[in-house]
Amino acid sequence: MPNGYQYEALDTAGQRARGRIAARDKRDALRLLHGKGLFPITLAPEAQQEVGRISRPISHQDYILTLKQLALLLNAGVPLVQSVATLKSQGIHPGLERAFADVERRLRSGENFTSAFATALSGLPAYVGQLAAAGEAIGRLGTALADAVKQMEYEHQVRIEFRNALTYPAFLVAAGLSAVLFIFIVVVPRFSAMLDNTKQKLPLISSIVLETGVFLNQHLVAVLVIAALFVVATVLASRDPALRAKARELLATAPLVGAWLRESDMAAWASLLSTMLGNGVDLIKALSLARDGVRIPRLAT
Repeated sequence: MPNGYQYEALDTAGQRARGRIAARDKRDALRLLHGKGLFPITLAPEAQQEVGRISRPISHQDYILTLKQLALLLNAGVPLVQSVATLKSQGIHPGLERAFADVERRLRSGENFTSAFATALSGLPAYVGQLAAAGEAIGRLGTALADAVKQMEYEHQVRIEFRNALTYPAFLVAAGLSAVLFIFIVVVPRFSAMLDNTKQKLPLISSIVLETGVFLNQHLVAVLVIAALFVVATVLASRDPALRAKARELLATAPLVGAWLRESDMAAWASLLSTMLGNGVDLIKALSLARDGVRIPRLAT
């Protein structure tokens, strides 16, 4: 059931607006406001009690949403400390609320924004901190953060496209394997029983198929356990950055997908380098950070 939220926000022209919006939770309310071209300064539920906040990791989208609000507030002329104080009560994620409360405390104690930002929000890509430092040094912090958000959104979109591109082939592979297993486990043993009484010698390939089907049917539990262990091992291996890099290197040499991966990495490198140079980051540092953003090891070297 939707909840009511009272908000005060800035529109794209920097004008303040107040009102009420119905949403499932604070995060949903923020997305609805952004869809209307409004960026909240304050957002509070009409019933001041929130229930059932589920603990979850801070997502890439959470970071994007928060930094986009911070950039807009700064570009609209809101003082830095006030902008940071506003974000600590937005309710996007408890971890981000704590992080911006820490940033505010550090700013009020005299620490510069770049240092406080890097310490409290260590989960961001390295280039965000570099862009923030360059923007703070030349007095364009809001613009630098807005450019960082654009780069993060671009990378997020590339990841989504990559996942979507592999979803259909993965489905076809899973469906094909399932069909093959069904044939070997259910259909082939029945043919084997029918052919047991025949004296005609079967071709070698037919014998192999029949014997494989009978073996799978007789050891079904063991086969399923081995398959489950293989899936678990694959999932665990996918969490190893070194193994993921090797897998991406192999995919980069594959037809069709490989060309797309290589072009995506080169586009990401050029986009990040352009963004950093445009915000005053020195060339050597920009090249180093842009190289770190390349995910195919062969291209990175």
